[in-house]
Amino acid sequence: MRWEPRDQACIPALTVGSDLQRVKLNLVDVFRRADELAAVCGDTPGETAALIDWLIGLIYAADQHPETSDEWLSWVTGRTPLDKVPTG
Repeated sequence: MRWEPRDQACIPALTVGSDLQRVKLNLVDVFRRADELAAVCGDTPGETAALIDWLIGLIYAADQHPETSDEWLSWVTGRTPLDKVPTG
C-alpha cells in the first residue's frame, strides 16, 4: 500500500466555528479549506511542528507566498486562498 497525502485523509486538523471538530483531511483539502481550519494538530508537539513545516515548505516550493510584510498583511486580511498551491 502506498501513502498518498493528496488522496488519503491523513492530516489532522481542527475546524473553526462554535462546534470545533477534529477532522482528517487530505493535502488538497487542507489548502482548499484553509480558512475553515483553526489549526493542524498532530498527536505530539513535534508532529504538529512537522506538519506545519511540511505545509509551509509546499507553499514556498510552489512559489505561492507573499514577498513582503505588506503583502503578508494583505494576504491575511484579504483571505487569499491557498488552493493555487499545486498538489498534483
